[in-house]
Amino acid sequence: MKFYFYRAFSEEGSSSSGFILASDEEELFRILERRGLYAYKLIPIPRLLGTLFYGGVKREDLIEFSKNMSIMIKAGISVIWALESLKEQTKNRAFKNALIDIIDLVKRGMSLSEAFSLYPHFFPPIFPYLIKGGEQTGRLDKVFEDIGNHLQRIEELKIVVQRALLYPIFATIASVGAILFWLIYVLPKVAFSMRDMGVNLPTVTLIMMGIGEFLKNYFWTLFIGFFLIFIGYTVVKDKSQIKTLKDKILLKLPVIKTLVFLRTMVIFSEQMRILLETGIPIDVTFERVKNAVENTVVKKAVEKAKESVLLGKRLSEALRETKIFPQMIINFVEVGERTGRLADQFSTLSEHYANKTQEYSLRLGKIIEPVIIGVIGLFFALVIVSLFIPVYEMISRIGMSL
Repeated sequence: MKFYFYRAFSEEGSSSSGFILASDEEELFRILERRGLYAYKLIPIPRLLGTLFYGGVKREDLIEFSKNMSIMIKAGISVIWALESLKEQTKNRAFKNALIDIIDLVKRGMSLSEAFSLYPHFFPPIFPYLIKGGEQTGRLDKVFEDIGNHLQRIEELKIVVQRALLYPIFATIASVGAILFWLIYVLPKVAFSMRDMGVNLPTVTLIMMGIGEFLKNYFWTLFIGFFLIFIGYTVVKDKSQIKTLKDKILLKLPVIKTLVFLRTMVIFSEQMRILLETGIPIDVTFERVKNAVENTVVKKAVEKAKESVLLGKRLSEALRETKIFPQMIINFVEVGERTGRLADQFSTLSEHYANKTQEYSLRLGKIIEPVIIGVIGLFFALVIVSLFIPVYEMISRIGMSL
């Protein structure tokens, strides 16, 4: 998919412009034509800029959209009518345009799942996969309800993690700002005054002054350098080799690896539950789950498990061979295989790992706080020592002269 900036005119002759996401120019012309627009100027733009200008849809909006679709379909309202109603309610221009296209495609005879699949920028893979199952079973209301509940659980986990880390991050930023202020502005003034009065500055003071001088002289160079590194990382982070390396590092970092792994197990278990309940074949289920899991190391494990299952091995045995999935998941899957209730087992696992993720996130925040306080306190102590040693020496000299 590529981003384009377009200028177009309508059948009435009015002009309009904007950003649009399409696989190629031919598809772009079709999308605009469905909106009653005819493009006369197209400019391809980089993906990063396109994302900034084109926008997206928040997970909270998708949750509300899914639950509203479920309620309306359950009430007997047709899919097109429900989509029309939600299109009018949304304030997100790009999302509204996507719904306009989806409605038009469905009216022309395209299935709802296929129409949703044309907009991966807005709807994650779980939408078309589950909607297709709902179309086959006639339970679209249940499918949209499941999608809404799934997205809500993921969003709640995200909020818990953010809240747990919010205070440590804020404390770090505030403390670093205070240290920089003392290093760059306060310490040099006091130290130079002491030196002018004939006080010999100790080594620790000279070192801290050197650090402050370096930061003052090269602040913008460092800022631009870090900004360019960030932009570069944003551009290359999705390349397979870079992403694999990053995911491997995340699964080995102390403290962080547990949080990453728990969250990944939540997504894996939740996706397995939903897809199995929909009645999707196990091989297709594995393919969908692999696409939903973010960590490439776990993706490869899911792919390996899928291949083993296709060769005739039991699911529990296939998961064990990957040496990635914990024994608890394997045990629950074995029970599910014996009882024929795999979806229920994955539902229990999903809830268990969601609770574990929340507990660990809260505990992680409490662990990080004293560590940050200790590290920041050490830096403050160095700044204060480098400031007060010359002051103390000056006072001693004055006392001796008296």
